[in-house]
Amino acid sequence: MANAAKTRFVQKTSDISYVEPSVPNTNNHTDGTWIDTDIYKGEIFINTADEKIYTRVESGILGLTIKPYGGNGEIQFNNGNTFLSSPYLKYDPSNNSSVVGALGGSNDSTSSYSNIIGGIYNINTNSSGSIIVTGNNNYNTNSYGSFVSGSNSNSNIDSYGGFIGGGANNTNSENSEGAIIGGVYNYITSCINGVTVGSQQGSITLAQNSILIGGYYNTITGTGLLGETTNVINTVVIGGSYIAGNRSSSVYVPNIILSNADNSNPVTGLIIFDGTHFQGYDGSTWKQLDN
Repeated sequence: MANAAKTRFVQKTSDISYVEPSVPNTNNHTDGTWIDTDIYKGEIFINTADEKIYTRVESGILGLTIKPYGGNGEIQFNNGNTFLSSPYLKYDPSNNSSVVGALGGSNDSTSSYSNIIGGIYNINTNSSGSIIVTGNNNYNTNSYGSFVSGSNSNSNIDSYGGFIGGGANNTNSENSEGAIIGGVYNYITSCINGVTVGSQQGSITLAQNSILIGGYYNTITGTGLLGETTNVINTVVIGGSYIAGNRSSSVYVPNIILSNADNSNPVTGLIIFDGTHFQGYDGSTWKQLDN
């Protein structure tokens, strides 16, 4: 310790949050230029409010602890010796939920075994085993095993196994295992296994095992309570607009355009267009269907 200073340093403290030590302009604390937070090299500065310790080294102020401003179970990242409110990683052992905040500290998960990865203003509330991946203003509320990913304002509400992948302003509500893939302003309500794919402002209500593919303002709608025979079951609507699918075991298609097809191994009921005529296969021979 031949080079150890024999001067006795003063330990400085602050009980005010966010107060940190500073480097003075001179090396003489008696010249009247020093402020309360200035310290010598090797001195210790403790912020008791933030539970953080600092010292001064050759390059400047050095934080000696990794105590963040966040709460219990939260890890935040250091930028120039300053702990930021985001990005952060938060784990809540009380409900086994975690939040990985890529953009902002406004993500929150108050649900058991649920996770949020990235995005901003995403929230899991009372939703066991649910996850939100990126996007913003997405929600899982009172849902079990539900998933939201992508754009914004997508919600699983009172859903079991609800899935929303991409798109915006889509909602699964009071349904089981409903899925919305892309599209905007689509709703699946009081359904079992309802699916929309790339639709716009489509809705499936009081239906089961039914799907909307593309299209605009198309609907599949039953009239009774979930599970009753008045519900629509096994129905598909493909493309088009303003199509109301209200019959079970039906496929609604606005227009069908048939082109040349491979008929080398036909099955009964196959219809093709051979370039000149429409042909139907009855199980043994081809029959011309038009004049």
